Amino acid sequence: MKIIKTLILLYLLPTLLFSALLYDVPVELKQPDGSTLHCYASGDEYYSRLHDQNDYTITQSNEDGFYYYAVLENQTIVPSIYRADQNYNLAQLGFRKKVMIPQERYLEIRERWWNGVETRDAPTTGTVNNLNVFIRFADEDEFGNARSYYDSYFNNENGPSMKHYFSEVSYDMLTVNTIHYPTSSMDSNLSYQDQYPRSYYQPYNAVTNPGGYTDSERTDREHTLLQNAIAFIESEVPDSLIIDSNNDGNVDNVTFLVYGVPGGWADLLWPHRWALYSVVSEIHGKRVWDYNFNMASGPYFSVGTLAHEFCHSLGAPDLYHYYNDSAPVAVGGWDVMDASTDIPQWMSSYIKYRYFNWIELQDASGGGTFELNPLGQPDNNAYRLNSSNPNEYFIIEYRTQEGMYDSNAPGIDSGIVIYRVNDLYNGQGNAQGPPDELYVYRVGGTSTTSGVFASAVFSEEVGRTQFNDSTNPSCFLSDESMGGVNIVDIGSAGDTIEFTVLNLMLLGDYVGISSDSDGDGILNPGESVVLEFVMNNMSDDVTAYGITGQLSSDYGISFPSSTIEFGELDGGQSSFSNFIEVTLSEDIQLGQIPIELEITAEYIQGNDLLFYNDSYTFMLDVSLNQSGFPNETSFPISSSPIMINIDNDNDKEIIIADYDGKVRAYNIDGSVVEDSVYPYQTENQIWGSIASADIDLDEVMDYVVGSKDKHLYLFNELGYIDRYDTDTFLLGTPVIGNIDNDPELEIIIAGYSGGDGRKIIALNHDMTLVSGYPMFIGEKIKKGISLADFNGNGKDDLVFGTDDDNIYLIYDDGTVADGFPYQTGDKIHSSPSILNYEGEHIIIAGSNDNHLYGINSDGSLRFMVEASDNIETSPSFVNYLNNCYIIFGDSDGYLYAVNQDGQMYPYFPIDLGSQIAESVVVSDLNSDSIPDLFFGTQDGKMYAMSITGGLYNQFPIDYPFAYRSAPLIYDLDSDNDLEVIAGTSLSLNVFDIKQSGTTDDYWSMYKGNYRRTGYNEFNALCVLGDLNVDGAIDVIDILQQINFILGTFEPNLQQLCASDLNADGTIDLLDVVLLIQIVLNQV
Repeated sequence: MKIIKTLILLYLLPTLLFSALLYDVPVELKQPDGSTLHCYASGDEYYSRLHDQNDYTITQSNEDGFYYYAVLENQTIVPSIYRADQNYNLAQLGFRKKVMIPQERYLEIRERWWNGVETRDAPTTGTVNNLNVFIRFADEDEFGNARSYYDSYFNNENGPSMKHYFSEVSYDMLTVNTIHYPTSSMDSNLSYQDQYPRSYYQPYNAVTNPGGYTDSERTDREHTLLQNAIAFIESEVPDSLIIDSNNDGNVDNVTFLVYGVPGGWADLLWPHRWALYSVVSEIHGKRVWDYNFNMASGPYFSVGTLAHEFCHSLGAPDLYHYYNDSAPVAVGGWDVMDASTDIPQWMSSYIKYRYFNWIELQDASGGGTFELNPLGQPDNNAYRLNSSNPNEYFIIEYRTQEGMYDSNAPGIDSGIVIYRVNDLYNGQGNAQGPPDELYVYRVGGTSTTSGVFASAVFSEEVGRTQFNDSTNPSCFLSDESMGGVNIVDIGSAGDTIEFTVLNLMLLGDYVGISSDSDGDGILNPGESVVLEFVMNNMSDDVTAYGITGQLSSDYGISFPSSTIEFGELDGGQSSFSNFIEVTLSEDIQLGQIPIELEITAEYIQGNDLLFYNDSYTFMLDVSLNQSGFPNETSFPISSSPIMINIDNDNDKEIIIADYDGKVRAYNIDGSVVEDSVYPYQTENQIWGSIASADIDLDEVMDYVVGSKDKHLYLFNELGYIDRYDTDTFLLGTPVIGNIDNDPELEIIIAGYSGGDGRKIIALNHDMTLVSGYPMFIGEKIKKGISLADFNGNGKDDLVFGTDDDNIYLIYDDGTVADGFPYQTGDKIHSSPSILNYEGEHIIIAGSNDNHLYGINSDGSLRFMVEASDNIETSPSFVNYLNNCYIIFGDSDGYLYAVNQDGQMYPYFPIDLGSQIAESVVVSDLNSDSIPDLFFGTQDGKMYAMSITGGLYNQFPIDYPFAYRSAPLIYDLDSDNDLEVIAGTSLSLNVFDIKQSGTTDDYWSMYKGNYRRTGYNEFNALCVLGDLNVDGAIDVIDILQQINFILGTFEPNLQQLCASDLNADGTIDLLDVVLLIQIVLNQV
């Protein structure tokens, strides 16, 4: 059932303001060319906006009348150049979702409209006769439904209806009758028809609605419409009908039911409550002042909406936030004044008590055991419990999911529901919160997260029987301080429910890590750490004796000594710090690991010695995160990091670029470098990685990056140097090499624009064009170019793939090599790599035709490997023993490893279930001489696995954001172990591998090196079978191999290579058999 939030409150002394906040109202709009645009409207009468199904804002142009996607300029919503009836990738174009006017402007609009206007509440007891007036416009036919259809929502005696609802929730103290006008039979309908068409009451547009209203005309048009409608029906209202039951001179309540649905950007034709202050309109001498303006069609015409609106007429404020909807929801479905279904749930006991005077609160602050009736009963149905703050208190009620209405409250469970009331916001509701007037506690609910409203119930059945400062939820106050109450022994949900308030409240507090093995303040697997605890007596005047804590865990944590003696604590007193050592197992899982602290104590209440027992669960964050990381960002990072010393200290900094178009620098402690250079803002997104080298040979490292703003940017260790306008989109990674006759290096990057933008740009170290460039290819190149010397002249040649399905080899002189381009079956959206296999160059490239290609230097096909889906990862290389591994992934989430002839290795392919980001990198993370593969995936997992297929301990590590860049493996903090550095869709992550490792001679970064050449040279490490390297394979080699198996001698890497004849990573009897066969075949 669709949940509809209606009405929003703003408190401006001395006035209560009400509005109708609706979400995702379907709207059908006509473009000036006659086409139809289907979209949605959300907002209230002060500010509503049009948007598409993905929440991108739409607005109408005053120049041509068409609807366009909107942007915010100078705090004003203006149309972009992109029409809303066309298909665009708005995220790639840089659009933000939910573009709205600033909050300050919204509040100014509301204050201006309500300045000096007072509202008057209807009586909350007795009988209220609500007058409902039907209205349609000059260009509209009569209402399509009979009067009986609408009347059922107001007056159905057996419910659901507004009358039936208020009779139930008020314990029959309030009767709400609705009388409809103009009068008609229930089988037909009759409405007041205005003299103007509907467009007259919609905003002005010079092209499509020149007769619409301007801001200065809005109030007059609405009030005149309603004044005329009242004059039309006044004579039909009987003199005997009591319409002012409290004799304040005003009609108790008037509702206007207007034909149709809310419109887009139409704040007049939107449900709201207002006052008819600008005109004098009376019925039999009683002035019509406050009124409800409702729309007659769509899901927002419901009993839930009517009940919510009428609660405003009775004086209740809204309990939800409007503008600050990113803040945690305060009450949710536990009160009709926050969120309501078509059939409304009840309001909370607080609203019944504070605004409607239907119930009284009992006081539980003195402690003891209490019995509570369900809220559906008129007495003993709510308790007050004071907090540690004199301005805030708790309310305890019992909800039983009963009847037609409250069965629509969240979840399916019955039990106690606990609220927090902040008297500093008495009468204001939650519209501008937080802080909020009323807040409901629920599992997972904090000052920053909304939690689970279906888990707000406490009872024995649901397993939530305590509520204090250490439970979930905890009894935190508006300022996040402790509430200081202790409710225990919450009972079973029956005809009544019991709970106990304890006056002794001990709170065990885990302070944090006092010391750890490596001193980084992060709990790592295998570490011994010292944890710090304190004990707090939260009671005012109760002394606790013999306080003892016992620690335990079932999750890989051991305690050499598990007992903590806290001693005796007076009320309000805290203990000294207590330290205890714990040890984490090597294979402990990462994440939040629970430890239990069970507390026992004694205390005296009255003349009785009582025993106190409680337990607390603390979460230890076990992690491989580098200290200071992850560092969350606002934009994706798809560029692979580099390390450069930009501040002339002893440490290099991490340099990345992101989709915000910024080049950013991070210190090794995770802090962001903010100086005159960093972050450096380009003028569009950056998709490719950064390339780095000493380009001008001045012994200062340089780096370059391309932006979608069509510029190539040059930096060095000292800062920004220059940029070059390429006049083409730069999506790929630049590459640095030597393609001419001078000693300095050149920068090469490819364009991705159409037309003349399909070119390659090569720049000298001083950002001037290399002779012969730009080179016009006539095909778009999405990813980076790779470099190697194919023709042996000492200069680099260019290898790349295009959107025209081609793989190119172009020599340094600009000629296309014979046999090229090689055509595949689809686009090339990965950067090729180049393998020098024992002097023979092989181009390795993945295609969107689901194949990996190995192309010889003469353009002939060496191999073709079929994958499960597109291949968009740049191939990586592993030189292990005598084997060359080519590593790549596909879009279906498979990881592949093939040799130089395209033959698949054992254990591969591996189904990861999610696509690899950019590329795999390689290092030896634990110095066992077996290469390890590192890569992130789009489902937020970071992998570390052996080349033989086994996962490293604790990997994969889960993260909530998708990985977007290839990792960099680097010893970031010079502690002789390796860090894994990678960008995600919203963060920069660094993992600290707690073993000594090496990146030497490994493909440890994107495209193998900082120059991003994508080049790898393979040479055989050994001759298989020649273990003693004497040039002969004979019986002596067999004997040495057997000694290795028996453990008599430990083989070095070359001997291991020569011994492992079947390339399975181990030396065993199968290798002996193969070696014997080689020796025998020589005889």
